[in-house]
Amino acid sequence: MRRKEKRKKEEEDHGRNRAEWVERLKATPDIVRHPPELKLGEFSNDQYWLLREIEGSGLRTSRGDGANWDALIPEFGEDVARAYRDAAISHWRNFTPGLRSEGQDTRSIPYSLIFAMAGLEIEASEIVTFPVNLAEAEVRHALRYLVWELNGFPGWLEQVHRVYPKLVLDIILTELHWELAHTDADQPMHYILHDLVYSAPWMHQYLVPSITDWIEQNGTMNPEVLRYCIHILLSGDADGETVSKLAQSKIASNAAREQLAAWYALWTDLDAEEAIPAVDIWLSSLSAEDASKEAQLFVTRLMGTRQSSNTGPVRGDFRNVKHLKTLYVLMHRHIRARDDIERAGKGVYSPKLRDDAQDGRNTLFNQLSEVPGKETYVALAELARDHPDAKYRPWMRKRAYKRAEEDADLEPWSAQQVRDYDQHQAMTPTTHRQLFDLTVDRLIDLKAWIELGNDSPYKTWQRVDGETEMRNLVAGWLTGGSSGRYTCAQENEFPNRQRPDIWMQSPQVDSAVPIELKVLDKNWSGPELCERLRNQLVGDYLREETAGCGVMLLIWMGQSTRLHWQIGDRRVALAGLEEALESYWSTIANNFPGVVAIDVILIDLTVRDAKSES
Repeated sequence: MRRKEKRKKEEEDHGRNRAEWVERLKATPDIVRHPPELKLGEFSNDQYWLLREIEGSGLRTSRGDGANWDALIPEFGEDVARAYRDAAISHWRNFTPGLRSEGQDTRSIPYSLIFAMAGLEIEASEIVTFPVNLAEAEVRHALRYLVWELNGFPGWLEQVHRVYPKLVLDIILTELHWELAHTDADQPMHYILHDLVYSAPWMHQYLVPSITDWIEQNGTMNPEVLRYCIHILLSGDADGETVSKLAQSKIASNAAREQLAAWYALWTDLDAEEAIPAVDIWLSSLSAEDASKEAQLFVTRLMGTRQSSNTGPVRGDFRNVKHLKTLYVLMHRHIRARDDIERAGKGVYSPKLRDDAQDGRNTLFNQLSEVPGKETYVALAELARDHPDAKYRPWMRKRAYKRAEEDADLEPWSAQQVRDYDQHQAMTPTTHRQLFDLTVDRLIDLKAWIELGNDSPYKTWQRVDGETEMRNLVAGWLTGGSSGRYTCAQENEFPNRQRPDIWMQSPQVDSAVPIELKVLDKNWSGPELCERLRNQLVGDYLREETAGCGVMLLIWMGQSTRLHWQIGDRRVALAGLEEALESYWSTIANNFPGVVAIDVILIDLTVRDAKSES
């Protein structure tokens, strides 16, 4: 009972004292603005308690939280609130924050400093001419506060940098050089470098020359410091060739072993073609245990970790099918799946190097498998055949099939193409693939008309003498049904003097679709057809980078004595020739990663002449 009474009395006393304090400040607000007998750089109890009133009891997110001076108005009145504002603005000029480079311990945060930072925040946000209104000495003084911010840097720093870039750079480099020189090899400092990485990406480009010089002149450094410095170089758009040479020089000069992986990762990120073979040689020169450890360090540097995914190398020169596959296989050789740590269902854990390395290795594969296109399918099919861990091969086959399935999806049509189709039951192609699909559709229509149509001109076509006349008939039919969506050209000459039989073109599409025509009655053998498909249609006509699709059109007139064709190890009749050639293409498609699709279409001029026997 006594305790409750005591607490009640204390609350009553506190309430009475607070009310008296509020009334005193209202009566004499200037005591907040100009506290008597106060030395420069000090602040009064009244200022302290008003600061605490503004900050409240919640979590502080910035040293400038005390800048919200108008929060005092409802209880204290505008005069007291403005007196607080003026006092805070004056205080930042009179208080001198210390710097680590001058021997100051920045781990202790006096409230006088917080009050000063609130004042600087008020001036920066309310004075329209800030920071132009400041003299150079005041700018230098204001910049001393930048290392004291709670999370990152004060919001006004970038604004000051736009007006006084050299002054900002000078103080940042002074503190940064001090941190780089005084950070222990095994203990990061978390002073200014950390905040530069995460909170001032706009500053990185200005730090590149200084950080490059520092790295060149210094050997071993704290691993986290090295990671941060590399990130700033890449984020700051440092010249890739210069940084690549820096990495190679560190490797060549026998950089500390614990840092080699970082330099190899940086080199790979910038110049994968040269770096990856060097990584392979380096890891192969080590014992199995050391190679595994270095590979783990390498892949976590290259791909990032759960804790540092946004401070790994960022140029990504290795992020293409060829290099992703090579790196994935290389990492599987040295970070063996049989040694993986299984964490699923085993409770909360803190990931170690091995956990992050497994993630990095698997991320290489995920990035590889997500790249659309035939080249990825080929890479996955190769992994299904020769993955270093045989138990992964069935999974690779599934992923290859999934990639092919996803790539087979039709390209989306534009609104205009939908309208065209509604009006004409056809659309105008705008991509090479759409032009190819349209070409195949038109040739299938031609096949259906010739072989099944009541008005089929098959007898007329059977009287054709030679492939040139047959080509004219096919091209004429295609042109007649184009409705302006495409044009047909015949035997356009290439620089190597090759002439595709029919060239399907559209003004909206960069590359034409070639049609290689072969009249089977002209005694074309199976090996000759395979050679024409491989060397002429694919090898010559689809060289252009933006091309990737072509058609082989076969026409059987029924006048030849050849009734079978040898396609690879298969001897097929006419009915199986189309499928056999497509199967042959699938066996060599891996050798032509730029070719996306080849269709073989066979038109049999004898089909319509057959009579029903039922």
